[in-house]
Amino acid sequence: MEWSFLRKMLVVLGFEMGGVIAVIAAGSGQGGFSWVKSCKGGACALAFILSDDSLLFFKSNVQEAGVIRRCLTSYEELSGQTINYHKSNICFSKNTQLADRNVVTAVFGVQQAANFGKYLGLPAFVGRNKRAVFAYIGDKVRFWWWNGRDGGGIHWMTWDKLSKPKKFGGLGFKDLRAFNLAMLGKQGWRFLTNPQSLVARVYKARYYPKIDFLNATVGNNPSFCWRSVMASHGLIRRNIRRRIGNGNCTLVWGDPWFMGDSTPMILSNKPEHLGEVKVSGLIDPVTLTWDMPLLNELFLPYDITRIIKIPISPAYEDLWYWFGDPKGEYTVKGAYRELMGVIPMRLNDFSSWNRIWNLKIPPKWKTFLWRVCMVGDDFGVWLEALFQIIDDTHLASMVATMYHIWGQRNMVVWECRLVPPRRVHTMRVATVDAWRAAWLHGVETTSGQARGRLRQAASARDTEIDAHGLRYSFDAGYVVASGMGVFGIILQRADGGFIVAKNGPLPTCQGPFMAEALACKEALSWLIDLGISEVALRTDCSNLCHALTTSATEFRSYDGLAVSACRQLLSSFTSCSFVSIRRTSNFLAHSLASAAYSQADFMTWEDDPPVFISALID
Repeated sequence: MEWSFLRKMLVVLGFEMGGVIAVIAAGSGQGGFSWVKSCKGGACALAFILSDDSLLFFKSNVQEAGVIRRCLTSYEELSGQTINYHKSNICFSKNTQLADRNVVTAVFGVQQAANFGKYLGLPAFVGRNKRAVFAYIGDKVRFWWWNGRDGGGIHWMTWDKLSKPKKFGGLGFKDLRAFNLAMLGKQGWRFLTNPQSLVARVYKARYYPKIDFLNATVGNNPSFCWRSVMASHGLIRRNIRRRIGNGNCTLVWGDPWFMGDSTPMILSNKPEHLGEVKVSGLIDPVTLTWDMPLLNELFLPYDITRIIKIPISPAYEDLWYWFGDPKGEYTVKGAYRELMGVIPMRLNDFSSWNRIWNLKIPPKWKTFLWRVCMVGDDFGVWLEALFQIIDDTHLASMVATMYHIWGQRNMVVWECRLVPPRRVHTMRVATVDAWRAAWLHGVETTSGQARGRLRQAASARDTEIDAHGLRYSFDAGYVVASGMGVFGIILQRADGGFIVAKNGPLPTCQGPFMAEALACKEALSWLIDLGISEVALRTDCSNLCHALTTSATEFRSYDGLAVSACRQLLSSFTSCSFVSIRRTSNFLAHSLASAAYSQADFMTWEDDPPVFISALID
């Protein structure tokens, strides 16, 4: 926990900061105790305050121990809280003499700990023998194939098949190594994007004092934590991009700043006479657009085509974003998927796995059907054909029949017992009826009323108007191959009568969300020009509504620039709200946007609607 946060919390709790700082200064300013440094030139620390514990650091002598004890006593007097020394303990470094250990321990009246113990279930200190330190974890892990009696069992299937996602024929178990790397990458991402944090400053001072995290190496004699974080270094380098704002902090040759999933680096050779050129040097300072004569002089046509697609935002700084995430943020889920890669599917493979897992049948029946499909291709081909001709209700009955026949087969083979077919049929019918009754009862009691409320709420939003009895709707379109975006806006009276409409092309977009955000920007700008100060905008993009109506942090991706532009325009309205409607209720704005694909500029219609939507207006 860093001092900036702790200071604010103490103020909120009513502490007088002058007194708190005085307690600390009384100890440190008079030579009472020493601040701890991670290394030469590193960040100083006196204590680490964790979620429910505090770690205090000082030299193992009676003078500093006495000062720390007096500071703790002052804390008790100021806060009214009492420190439980019976639940506290003290650890010493290996080179501390036994006499010094006993003296310091006596000052606090606490127990000496034999080692650093565990925190949140993990060892607080990791030595060289990693296998011995973490051996207890393997003893606590339960494996899927264990039979529950003696802990053993036959490994019927390889782990790479079990760890596939369910939609690709696996059971969705995590690949532990890949998942661990994805979690470690989260810490590396924080080093990169939040270099002023305490932990980032500690590691930087120790391992990469003169460079940034991207160019850091494991180095000599690294700690276990640093070596672990650096295991994800390659993952981070492969998937980060620079979002261009003003271009002042991004190198033309050296930083990955191109959009798209192709190579993010410049392919053109760097002229020998140029030094470290920043992207800002490629921007015309007068027009704040790309300097086309300069681009034609320095770069290949392929690079030029990619450069001019990048939006310029002089009001924003350049920053790192995670490629592939809509918000540009690192997520463990996204990193894990990148590490696992694309799951190859053979042409004749069974592909309807989701249909199996979505069946309204007991889980053990689903697992049985999954195992049968994994045995051979013939059954999968038959099941694929069956999916095309019967519904889920009849399919559930067929699965129940197969499951009970298989159970009776096992009884004959392993227990030498034979049950009459009529009894097997009776058991199958009873099981299916009991399951359906239980499932239908749960659905009716838990979600029946909820679905009714959702339908009523959706219908109300679809017909919502503003305080002046007007209806404002907008929509966007996007073509993946070209990156082209279009928009459509329409204003109607409460009875559906036409007032005015507008459509046109958008700048190059990275995806459908950016197109929706830019369409919203066009709608807000147009309404401001029309002199409208109170508005309730309707859109079928619920993600955009959420982004504009919540106070969440800004997106790091280029989508965030479009969302920020919309938020800035909102300040020009007296009242502005967003309403998420169904796609089928936004067909007029959608038709306007679709018509803009063949236009080179904006078009506006007043009083009379365009021909292609006139028949659709009430």
